[in-house]
Amino acid sequence: MFANQLYRVKTTKVDGRTGTRSTDCLRVALLICFGLLFVSRLVWAQPLQLDGFVPGVDFSASNAPITELARSTRGELLDRYADWSGPKALAVSPDGSWFESWLQPRFGRTRLSDQAVIMMALERCEWYARVPCALYAFGNKVASGMDKSPLTPHRSVFLSEGRFDPNRYPGPTTDAATQQAANYSKETVAKAYAFTLFSRQAFVGARKDSQDSSAFASELLSYCAKTAQDATCILYAVGDDIVVGKAAEAVAGESRSKVQLIYVYAPNSELHSQWEAGDGLVLKTAPWADAIEVVEVPTAGANVNATDDYLPERFKWVKDRIRSGSPKGARVILIVDGIPVLDMPPTRMRIASLLEMLAKRKQ
Repeated sequence: MFANQLYRVKTTKVDGRTGTRSTDCLRVALLICFGLLFVSRLVWAQPLQLDGFVPGVDFSASNAPITELARSTRGELLDRYADWSGPKALAVSPDGSWFESWLQPRFGRTRLSDQAVIMMALERCEWYARVPCALYAFGNKVASGMDKSPLTPHRSVFLSEGRFDPNRYPGPTTDAATQQAANYSKETVAKAYAFTLFSRQAFVGARKDSQDSSAFASELLSYCAKTAQDATCILYAVGDDIVVGKAAEAVAGESRSKVQLIYVYAPNSELHSQWEAGDGLVLKTAPWADAIEVVEVPTAGANVNATDDYLPERFKWVKDRIRSGSPKGARVILIVDGIPVLDMPPTRMRIASLLEMLAKRKQ
């Protein structure tokens, strides 16, 4: 019923013959060594020949064009980017309030093309910032002209409205995932498509004995959250309609032009203490905080998980659009203009600078 496809690339395995002479074994070993060296140079030392990317000055974490709040709350991520030796890309919102990077794993089977690494960073940045972001750096080079403000954003990478397009969708871009998307577009029964931003998984399903895609979508999202565990599952399409960029029908009676934050927490828990000392403190003291509607919901005790049961009645619809895979003792849900964009533990990442950017747009 459900299918999930990880980012994977096929690897070939060469099995040597047994019973060869020692000289043949040595020759094979040398060929393998030289082959591995050649492959490693292709993977880790590819020249910067990407569409639309012209390398400029060397990357420096201290020179990245981000706001003071973004640097104070997420600056260590820039240091991590600078130290990373594998393929990597950094995307920044035009005003510098938010940035996202994608760092290719040094080990394991997962290997993405340079263009895919770039799209990962741009997708994540645009999803949270709610505006197209700029490709600021690839590898250790800043894009030419991006060392000056304001940054020029990349074209939008999310097709957030309209009909499902098998040639343009978030999630894996392997051959298997492409075929999966093509099959999804052809299905005429109940179907839904969900994805995760962090673990890069797509969850696609269809039910042959039903035409009710909405009911099936809720089931798929529950399956995604359970399977992806600590990732955030986002519902992308229901049937042939893309819903990820549409305000939910449940908020039709409210003003959709707002930023809402739901904070479900276990009193006296360690997670709550961290929130109170971090983003929670910023929300209580920042001059722009009044532009954000904050709804705090305490759970029954310090050891109680912040499950969907604690969502206020007017926000129950959120669980059918976005779902935290591991709510544990606290979770933060962010809704922008009736679109849920974040549902995760407050320790996953600091979002104060993101809130500042969204709030100032509304003022």
